Amino acid sequence: MSSIGVRYLTVLGEFKPFGLIAEVLDGKPSDDAAEKYGYFLFDPEVARERDDPLAADLDFSTPSTSADHSDHELFIRGNRIIWSTGSRVHKRYTSPNTILMACWCRMDAISDALLCVLQIDTLSIYSASGEVVCIPLPYAVASIWPLPFGLLLQKLIDGNRPISSSSSLLNARDLSRPCKEYGLSHHSTRHIHSFEPVIKESGAMLSSHLILKHPMEEPQAAYLEERGKLNIMKDFEEKTIWTSDVIPLMASYHKGKLQHSVWSVDIATNPGTVNASSSVNTVPSELFTQDFSLRRIWQGKCSQSAASKVFLATDIDGVPVICFLLHEQKTLLAIRLQIDEGNGEAIIDIKPHLSWSIPAIAAAPVTVTRPRVKVGLLSFTDIVVLDSENYLLLYSGRECLCRYLLPNGLGKGPLSHREKSSGIADMCFDLKITGVEDAVEGRINVITNNGQVAFCLMLLHKMDIFRYICHGMNDGDPYFSFISASIETPEKVAFFPVRRLLCSARPVPVQTSVNPSASDQDVQQHQLWNLAQRTTALPFGRGAFTLATTYTLLTEALVVPKLVLAGRLPAQQNATVNIDPNIRNMSELRCWPEFHNGVAAGLRLAPFQGKMSRTWILYNKPEEPNYTHAGLLLALGLHEHLRVLTSTDLYRYLSQEHDITTLGILLGMAASHRGTMNPAISKMLYLHIPSRYPSSFPEVELPTILQSAALMSIGLLYEGSAHPLTMKILLGEIGRRSGGDNVLEREGYAVAAGAALGLVALGRGKDAFGFMDTFMDRLFQYIGERGVSNEICLTSVQTTDDHNRNVGQMMDGEQINVDVTAPGATIALALIFLKTESEVVASRLHIPVTHFDLQYVRPDFIMLRIIARNLIMWCRIRPSSDWIESQIPEIVKVGVLRLEEGVMDGDEYDVDALVQAYVNIVAGACISLGLKYAGTKSGDAQELLYNYAIYFLNELKHVPITSVNALPKGLLQYVDRGTLEICLHLIVLSLSVVMAGSGHLQTFRLLRYLRGRRSADGHIHYGIQIAVNLAIGFLFLGGGMQTFSTGNSAIAALLNTLYPRLPTGPNDNRCHLQAFRHLYVIAAESRWVQTVDVDTGLPVYCPLEVTVRETEHYAETTFCEVTPCILPERSLLKSVQVCGPRYWPQVVELAPEDKPWWRSGDKGDPFNGGLLYIKRKVGSCSYVDDPIGCQSLLSRAMHKVCDALELCSSTTDIGSNCEPGSFKVDQLVGTFSADPSLIAFAQLCCDSYWNNRSDANFQEFCSQVLFECVSKDRPALLQVYLSLYTMIGSMWEQMKSGALVFQDSLFLSSLKLALAYNEALISGKLSCNGRGIIQSTFMESIRKCIEEILANSKKLRDNFLIYLDLGKWPSSQSDGDQMDAMHLSWYLLWYDIPPPHVVKSAIQKIKLKAPMSLSMVPLLRLLLPTTHAKGITEIDKFISRG
Repeated sequence: MSSIGVRYLTVLGEFKPFGLIAEVLDGKPSDDAAEKYGYFLFDPEVARERDDPLAADLDFSTPSTSADHSDHELFIRGNRIIWSTGSRVHKRYTSPNTILMACWCRMDAISDALLCVLQIDTLSIYSASGEVVCIPLPYAVASIWPLPFGLLLQKLIDGNRPISSSSSLLNARDLSRPCKEYGLSHHSTRHIHSFEPVIKESGAMLSSHLILKHPMEEPQAAYLEERGKLNIMKDFEEKTIWTSDVIPLMASYHKGKLQHSVWSVDIATNPGTVNASSSVNTVPSELFTQDFSLRRIWQGKCSQSAASKVFLATDIDGVPVICFLLHEQKTLLAIRLQIDEGNGEAIIDIKPHLSWSIPAIAAAPVTVTRPRVKVGLLSFTDIVVLDSENYLLLYSGRECLCRYLLPNGLGKGPLSHREKSSGIADMCFDLKITGVEDAVEGRINVITNNGQVAFCLMLLHKMDIFRYICHGMNDGDPYFSFISASIETPEKVAFFPVRRLLCSARPVPVQTSVNPSASDQDVQQHQLWNLAQRTTALPFGRGAFTLATTYTLLTEALVVPKLVLAGRLPAQQNATVNIDPNIRNMSELRCWPEFHNGVAAGLRLAPFQGKMSRTWILYNKPEEPNYTHAGLLLALGLHEHLRVLTSTDLYRYLSQEHDITTLGILLGMAASHRGTMNPAISKMLYLHIPSRYPSSFPEVELPTILQSAALMSIGLLYEGSAHPLTMKILLGEIGRRSGGDNVLEREGYAVAAGAALGLVALGRGKDAFGFMDTFMDRLFQYIGERGVSNEICLTSVQTTDDHNRNVGQMMDGEQINVDVTAPGATIALALIFLKTESEVVASRLHIPVTHFDLQYVRPDFIMLRIIARNLIMWCRIRPSSDWIESQIPEIVKVGVLRLEEGVMDGDEYDVDALVQAYVNIVAGACISLGLKYAGTKSGDAQELLYNYAIYFLNELKHVPITSVNALPKGLLQYVDRGTLEICLHLIVLSLSVVMAGSGHLQTFRLLRYLRGRRSADGHIHYGIQIAVNLAIGFLFLGGGMQTFSTGNSAIAALLNTLYPRLPTGPNDNRCHLQAFRHLYVIAAESRWVQTVDVDTGLPVYCPLEVTVRETEHYAETTFCEVTPCILPERSLLKSVQVCGPRYWPQVVELAPEDKPWWRSGDKGDPFNGGLLYIKRKVGSCSYVDDPIGCQSLLSRAMHKVCDALELCSSTTDIGSNCEPGSFKVDQLVGTFSADPSLIAFAQLCCDSYWNNRSDANFQEFCSQVLFECVSKDRPALLQVYLSLYTMIGSMWEQMKSGALVFQDSLFLSSLKLALAYNEALISGKLSCNGRGIIQSTFMESIRKCIEEILANSKKLRDNFLIYLDLGKWPSSQSDGDQMDAMHLSWYLLWYDIPPPHVVKSAIQKIKLKAPMSLSMVPLLRLLLPTTHAKGITEIDKFISRG
C-alpha cells in the first residue's frame, strides 16, 4: 500500500436524493412516507438521441452550461417517479400501479432512448417526445433489462400463470437498481391490445426469457444455443442479474447450480435449426422477422450467492472486462472479453480470454484516467474499490493507481446540500469510508461511518497516471522504468499494453491441456519454438518504443533486459518449460537476438545529454566480448556518443577479433561521424574491405557481414559528399563478390554497396559526378535494363589491383548476375536521384508492360523499382487509391480483373506472374507512400494504407469483402502465402511509419491482431515478427515523444530499415544485414512539445494553433492541436500560438527552414527542448480539472454568490440567512485578486445593498464587469466599462427627463473611435495577438443603445429637415430648445451628416444626371462616402419630399 500514491477526494457536498426535497416542495408528502423508495443518478448523454450531435466530443474551448452536463436523478417511490436535473425537477409521472422497475433502453429504428417502466401487469414505454405505449402483460414478469437492440423480459418462475390485477410482486424482491436508468414523460398515451392469444400459441409461452425489439411488436422467445441447435430457453432459475445496453451481453446466476454465467445475445442466423416444438404456424411471419439466441460464453462456480453488483469496465490495455462483486468472498472478479471486430466495426464474437480478481467489499465503475476516450463502442472505464481495510483505491484494470482520502472537516458537523468542503490540507483519521455508490463518470457518493453521504469528485492528474502505473508494474524488467508524459488523449490509451507486449523478461504463456500426453509435449515444444522466434524479435520494437527516453547515471552500469525464451504453462500452475536443446539449435536464438537486445538497451539513452563520458563507455565494456555489448556500441554510435573514443580505444576493440563487436564499432563510429569524411575513421573502414587491399597485401579472410557493414559505414561517413573516388569504389563493389566464406550473403553485400553509394551521392542527381553517363550505364547494367549490354566493362572503373582479383567478379562467363546486383543498384539510383523529379531516370526503371517482360523481371525487383521510381518522382506521390492504381501497368490490372471474372486462359499466360507482379506493385506503392508521409499522421495516407492492409489480411483469411470499389479477390490461389504475408507486413510497417509516435488506436489493434497470430506452416517467421514489432515500436516511437522526418537523410535511413527482403531466421543476413534495420534512429526527431504551467511547474493540457507554410499542394494552413502533441517538420512550421480562454496567449514565430529539428540543449531552440511554459489566467481551471469549461472556481463561486443574492431579493421568508452582509463578494474577489480597486468596487457596487434598489440591471452589470476584470486580470478595465455604462445611462436620462447633462457632443467621437477599433478587430483589418480590450458584444450593445436613443427623440426628425433645407439650428431660448439642438448635434455627428451646402450640392449634381423618379441612395453613397447609411436614407427622404 505504501508504493502507491495518495490523493484527496474533492467533496462537493453532502448528498441527499433531490426527489425527497422535491416531494416536500410539491407540498405532497406521502401518507406512507415510510414506503421504500429508490433513486438512480445518471449522465444525460445516455438519454440523448442516438445521432444527437450534442453527444459528440466537446472541444476544449467550447463553453457549455452546467445544466446540460450535471447529473440527472430518477426518484421512484410507490407509483410516482420524479426526474430531476441538478436542483430542478425535469418531469414527474404518476402511475395507477406500483412501479417495480425502470430502465432506459434503445430499440431498432428508434433514435430516441426509451424509458421502460415495469408495473404489476403493464409495461409502459416512454419516448423522449412524450409518446407513451402501454403494453398489458399476460404473465408475471420479474424484471426487465436493456439490450443494444431492445428489452429483455424475464418471467417469474411461475411466469406462465396469468396474473391478476390484485397480485403484487413488490414483496417478492427489492427494487432493482440497474446501471443506467432514466426519466419520464407522459404527454400522450397509446394502448396496445393484449397479445396473450398469440403468445399462448407461440414459443413465448414456454420461454423463460422474452425479447421486445420494438414497442409496436410482440415480445419474442429467446432461444438457447447448444451444439449448433436452437431450443427455447426454459430455465426459469437462470436469474438475470445484469445486461449491457452497449454490447449484447447478459450475466445470470443459477441458484440451484450455484453458478454464474455470461451470455452473448445473438441474432439467430439459421431459423431452420429451431426445435420443431417451438415453431408456430399461426404467427404471422412479419411479426417474427428475427430470432434471438442466448449463447453461454463463460460459467463459473465462484460464489454461494449471486453477485451483489455486476458492471462493465476496461482493463488497462483497453480490453473490456465484466466485473462481479462477490460479497461473500469480498472479491471483485473480472472476466476479460476478447471482441473480434469485422468490417464496419461489427461485433462478430465475444469470448472470455483471461480473468483476474482483486479484494473488494464495494466497487463501482468510474471515469477518471481517460475521460471521453472510446475503445470501440465502450468508454474507457476505471474501477474504484473499497477494500476490507476501508481503503478507497482507484484501479485501471488490475493495476492500482492510487488511494483516495477524505479531506478534513467532514466528520465535524453537517454539510448543507451539495455544499463545498472548506479544506483538504489535513486528514481526518477518525472518519472511515464504509461504502460507495451512484458512480457517474468521475463523481461518486461516498458513505462514511458516521452516516453521512458525501458527493465527491475523483480527480487524478494525467501525469500521475503514468507515474503510478510504471511504478506499480514490477514485471522483472527494469528496462521499462521510464516515465512518458507524452501520451496524447484517446489515441494513446495503448501505451501500457505496448509495454507488456514488448517485455521479454518473463516467460511467455503456452496453452496446453491439464494432463499433457507425449504428443502434447511435442506440440508444446513446437509452440515454444514459435514463441521464441517472436521473443527474439521483441528488441526491434522495444528499441523504437523506448528511444531516447532515459538518462543514465555515469556511476551506474547500464542494465540490459534479459531475453527469456522459456515458457509457462497456465494450465499446470504456471510451471516453467524450456526449449529442448536436443530438438532445437539454441545457438541460433542467442547470437543476433542478443545483439539487437543490446541495441535496444542503448537506444533508450537520451542523445545529446552533454558529452558522454569515455570512462562510462569503457566501464560497461565486458571482460570477454559479446553480442550484447556489440549492439550497445552500435546504439551509442547512432546517438553520436562514440565520438569520445580515442584511436587507442578503437584498437583495443578491434584487436579482440570479435566479428560482431567489430561490426558495432564500424557502424557506430561512422554514424557518430556521419557526413564528416573523417580520414582516421575512413582508413579503419577501408581496412575491412579486402577487395581494396593492394596486390602485395596478404590475403585476409573477413566475414561477408563485416565487409557489408564496412561498406554501409563508408556511405554514412561520406554521406552527401559526392566524393568521386569513394563513389567509384562503391560502384565497383556492387558487382564484386565478397571475399568471405559465405557466398550466400553476396546479395546483402551488393545491397550494402548500393545503399552506401546512394548515401554518398544522396539527392545530388546529375550533379553527383562529372562522368554521369558512365555511372548511369553501369548502374543500369547491374539492374539488368533491357537493351543495355550486360557484359562487364572493366576498363572504366577497375585498377590493376582490381584486375588481378577479377576472379571475385559475380558473373557467369562475361554476364553480370543481375539477381545479385539489381537490388543494390536500384537502391543506389533511388537515393542518388531522391526528390530530383528526373523523368529520364524514372522511365529507365522499367516496369513490365508485356507478358514477356513479366517473365524477365523478378516480382520482388518490380517492388524495388516501384519504390525507386516514386522516390525519384517524389512530388507525384498522392495518398489516394487512384494514385496506387496508376502504378499498376494496364496489362497487370486487366489481367488480374479478368482472372477474378474467370475469363482469362491460364494456359496462354502465366497467371502466377500476373498476380505476383500485382501484389508486389501494390506493396511497393504503399512503402513509397509511407516514406513520403513519414511522421505526418496524414489521415488520407493512414486510411489508404489501413484499407490495403485489411485487404491483404482478408485475402489470407479468405474473408469476402463487399464494397463498391472491390479489389481483386482470390489472390491466394495464384501466389504463395509467404509472399502475401510479407506484402501485408510491409504495408503495415509503412502505416506505422506514417503514424509514428501517434499511438493510433486503430492501427495498434491491427498490430495486436497480427502479433497474436499463429502459423503452423512456418509463414509467420522471424522476419514477419521483426516487421510487427518494429511497427509497434514506430507507432509509439520514443514513448510518443519522437516521430520521423522526411529529409533526405531520414528517407535513406528509413529505406534501409524498411528494405523489403525480410530475414527468415535470427541468423539470416543473406540479402540484408539485420543491423541496418536500426538505422531508423537517424530519421527520428523529437518534435514533441509539452506545455507547462509556469506557476506550478506541472505539465498541463493546452490548445495550440499551429500554422504551416504554403506548399505546392496546399495554401498556408492553420490547425489546432492539444498538448502534448507532435509538431510538423521545421521546413513547414511557421508559427505556434497558445490559444484558448484559460491561458495567456503567446506566439512562437518561426522561419521555415529545410533543417533538422533542434537538438536538446540548442540555444536557438524556441521550444526549450519540448517544454513550452505558459501562464494560466486568474480564476480559470486547467483542462484536466475542468475539461468542458464549466467548473472554474471563480465562475462557480461568482454564480453561487450572485444566485444567492438573487434568492435573497426574491424570497421573503428566509429570515436571518439572507441578511445584508451574509454573502461577501469582496471576500471572494480578494481570494483571486489583491487589487484594491476591484475589492472596493465589489464592496460598493456588488453588495446585497443593491438588491434593495430598483436598478437591478446595474447590479447585474457590476457583477459581470467584476468577473471580467478578475478573470482577465485587468483591473484597469473597470473604469472603462463604468465610463461607457454611465455615458449611455446619462444619454437616456437626458432624453427622458429633459435635463441637460452633456454640454457638447465630443464624447460621441470617443465612442465612434472605440467602435471603429472593435470593427477592425472583428473584420481582421487590425491584427491583434489577443482579444480586444472590451468585449465586442458590449460594444455592439452600446451602438444599438445610441441608435435607439436617437430614434426616440420626438422633434429630431423635424429639426433635421429644417437643418437640411434652411441650414438653421433650433433656437436656444429655452431649455427645451437647447435640448433639441443638442440632440440634433448628436445625430449629425453619429451618422456623419455633412453641412447643408454640401448636401445641396450633391443633390444638384444628382438632379442633373438622373431622373427624380429613381432612388437617389446609390448616387448619394458615391457623393457622400463617409455618411452612414441611416443618414443617406434620411437625405433621400428629404429629396423625395422636396
